[in-house]
Amino acid sequence: MSDLEPTIAAWRRSLRTAGLRDEQLAELEDHLRCSIALAIDAGRPAAEAFTAACAHLGAPEVLAAEFQQEKNMHPLSKLLGLAIAIAAMCTVIEIEGGYSTMLLALPPLLMVLGISFGGLVASHGPTRVLRMLAIAFAGRCARPGEAEELRSICRRGHRLAYAAGVLQAVLGAINICSHLNNPSLIGPGIAYTLIGLVHAVLVAELGFATAERWVAGAERDLEPAS
Repeated sequence: MSDLEPTIAAWRRSLRTAGLRDEQLAELEDHLRCSIALAIDAGRPAAEAFTAACAHLGAPEVLAAEFQQEKNMHPLSKLLGLAIAIAAMCTVIEIEGGYSTMLLALPPLLMVLGISFGGLVASHGPTRVLRMLAIAFAGRCARPGEAEELRSICRRGHRLAYAAGVLQAVLGAINICSHLNNPSLIGPGIAYTLIGLVHAVLVAELGFATAERWVAGAERDLEPAS
């Protein structure tokens, strides 16, 4: 096996060039060495054992593509995770005697989404915002050096969502104060204010914070090991 060390080192470099990271290289090299050892024990020459082990594992480009596919989460899986989180919250509210359908109130949600995405488009332009959404939620690949910029867009969207929640709380308080002479309107006003805050948290944490994590994952998957 010692005679094969330069050959194995060259094979490892070819995998690194293909984009595999250190932990992936270590795993593959362990499989390679085990296959070579078994072949040598069976009486095959070292060079022939190495060639057979490499053929069994596959070409570097194929291995890199397989690892990339394993790391990439399918877009439907992402949407399923978000749906489970929202459904769980609605179920708990319903069990505790609340009205989960109130969470679907459109005016507070539209305000949060409008301020968040409107602010992003004003700051970064529609093309970059759509690019961020495509990489985060549709599984597109980030170009080298692109992910950090898209992560900053996610972070700004996160802040804008919370700012929209604060704005809704202020407007809700003003609305409640303007109807103090009509108690029947105070309850719905408080409810809409709180729903707006809930929407802000959901958009910020389930939306933009999760999108940033997915964009960062796309960056790590494409980053060559050093």
